[in-house]
Amino acid sequence: MTYPTFRNRYAVAIWVSAALAASTGTAASVDDPVIYSDNQTAASTIQDRDPGYKPMYLVYADTQRTAEEAKKLVDDLGLTKHIQDYKTRVSVVGPVNGTAYDDTADFTAYQNFLKSHRSSNLKIIAVGAGATFVNNVIAPHAYGVAGILTYGGTVAAGAASTMPVPAYVHAANPAVAKLYEKANGATAKVDARDSTTFTNPAAYKGLQRVVVSKLNDSKETLPQAFQNAWKTVFSHNYRLYMSLIESYNPAFDPLKYTEPWELEPYVMYDELGMSYEAIAQDMPGFGMSLRYDYVPKSALASPPKSVPLVIMMHGNGNDPRTQGESAGWPEIAAKNNIILTSIEWQGRPTPGRGPQGASGQGRGPQGGPPPQGRGAAQAEAPQGRGPQGPVFVALGEKGTMAVLDLLLAKYPQIDPSRVYFTGLSAGAMNSLNWGVDNIARIAAVAASSAPFGTTALIETAAKVKANGNYLPMYFVAGNHDQYKPLPVNDTPRSVYNAIRAYALLDDITVPDGPDMKVNEMFGLKLDGPGWGELGGTRAMIGTLSNRQGVMIKLVGLDPYGHWNYKPAAIDIWAFLSHYRRDLATGKLVVTK
Repeated sequence: MTYPTFRNRYAVAIWVSAALAASTGTAASVDDPVIYSDNQTAASTIQDRDPGYKPMYLVYADTQRTAEEAKKLVDDLGLTKHIQDYKTRVSVVGPVNGTAYDDTADFTAYQNFLKSHRSSNLKIIAVGAGATFVNNVIAPHAYGVAGILTYGGTVAAGAASTMPVPAYVHAANPAVAKLYEKANGATAKVDARDSTTFTNPAAYKGLQRVVVSKLNDSKETLPQAFQNAWKTVFSHNYRLYMSLIESYNPAFDPLKYTEPWELEPYVMYDELGMSYEAIAQDMPGFGMSLRYDYVPKSALASPPKSVPLVIMMHGNGNDPRTQGESAGWPEIAAKNNIILTSIEWQGRPTPGRGPQGASGQGRGPQGGPPPQGRGAAQAEAPQGRGPQGPVFVALGEKGTMAVLDLLLAKYPQIDPSRVYFTGLSAGAMNSLNWGVDNIARIAAVAASSAPFGTTALIETAAKVKANGNYLPMYFVAGNHDQYKPLPVNDTPRSVYNAIRAYALLDDITVPDGPDMKVNEMFGLKLDGPGWGELGGTRAMIGTLSNRQGVMIKLVGLDPYGHWNYKPAAIDIWAFLSHYRRDLATGKLVVTK
C-alpha cells in the first residue's frame, strides 16, 4: 500500500508547523484509561486527507505497561510512522486495576473513552490479554468501531456476538475467527496463501469482512500483522451514525445509539487510479482560492471534450474534502471517467485543519444552512493572511463559475456540455440556486440534504424560463435531518419551494402547496415506484416528467439525518448522465 501523494501545481507554498503531542500517564483509570497517546493531527495541512475521516487507533496492551513501555508497543506495531503519515492519533490503554482486565471496570473505561474521543474511524488493535478482553467484552458492543485487529488472545467458551465489525484475526484459537465471522454474517470465503477472507455476501454488506491469518507469530510479527490488517481491512472503511440523529450533533451520545453504525468505504485514491490534489491558486479579482481536484488517469488520456465534470460543494462550515470522503463521487468518477472538483466556495481562515466533518470533534453541527437564505453564502472572507497562514477567499457563485473556466482550460478533455453541480446542505442550496442562475452552462444538478428552499428561487426560475432550456434536478434527504426538510411543509422556507421552482422551469405542473395526504414525504403526486429502498435504506422514490422525459427525481430516506448518503451517488450519476446542454442554443439534450 502506498500513501497518497499531493502536488501544488501553482507553486503556492503553504506550511503548517507540525506539532507532536505525546502524553503519558502514570496509570490507567476508569475515568481515563489512557496510559500513553500520540497525536499528530496538528501537523495536518491542506495537502492531507480530511481530518474528520482519518483512522484513530485505540490499542489494548497485553499487560499493564508503563507509559514508556506503551510507547514501545506503538513503535513495535509500526504505528509511529503511520500516524505521522496520516496526521492522526493513537492511544494505548491497559487494565485499570493495574493487574488484569476486568470485564466491568475496563468496559466502563472503554465507554468513557468512546464519549471523550469522538471519531468516525476508530480502529482497535488488541494484543494478548488485551485481545482476549476485546474479543469477549468489546466486540459485542463495537457498534461504533470501524475495525479490529486481534493478535493472539482467546475467546470464552460460549461467547457470541451479533455486532458486525470488520476484523483481522491473528490467533491460534480458531474460535476467535468464528466469533467475528458469525457476527459479520461473513460466509463467502476466498482462500489465499497467507490468509482467508470471509465476506458477507448480502447486498450492501460487503464491508462486513473478516480476514483470518494463517501465519504464526514468527511468520507474522506485530508490525507485519498491522500492515496486513491495514491493507485488507482497516483501509477499506470508516463508520458513522446518521439514522435517527447525526453523530456530529452536540446532542449525540454514543452510548445511547447502540445499533450498528453505518459502514462506509474509505477512499484510497491511488487504488482508484486517481490523482487527488489540493490546488491553492491566486485568482485575479478574487484572491487566494482553494479547491480539490480528483482526476482519473483515464480521463487524462481521453479525447478532447469527452469527459464529464462534476463540481462538488460542501456544507456550511465544512471542509471541501468532505465531499470527496463522504459523497461517494470519487468511486463513481473512477468507474465512469469523470473529473471532479470540490471548491472552497465559503472561505477559510486557515490552511490546515478546517471543520472536522463527520467526526464531530471541536465544532457544533456541520453542513447547516447559510446564515441568511439565498445570498449569504456568497460573502467574501477577508483576504491576505490570517493568524495561522494564508486566507482562502469565499469564491461564491462568480468565483465558482470562474473556476469552471480555469478547469476547461486546464483539462481540454472536459466536455463543457456535461457540467453538473452537486452539493451537501448549504452546498446543495448553492447547486439549486446557482444552477438556475447559470442554466446555459449547467446540464443538471443534484442536491443532498438541502435544508430549505426559498420563494426567491421560484422567482428566478420564472425569469430564466425559456422554451426547452430545462434543468433536471435530483433531490435526496432524510426524515431525521436536524433541519427537517422532510416531510415537506407549507412554509416560506420549505423544500417544496425548490420542487415548485424546478417544476416551473421544466414545464411541469405542480400544486402551489403540498398535500401530505397525496404523498407523506413530498406532498404531491409522483410517478412511481413510491416506497422502496435505496442502498439498503427504506426510501420514498418518485419522479416528475415533461414531454422530454424525467426531469426531477425525489428521494426521501427513512430514516436518515443531515449528511451525504453515500450509496445514493450511483443513483445520482445514473440520473445526471442522461443530460447535456446544447451550448449554442441553451436547450437541454436528453440522451438514453
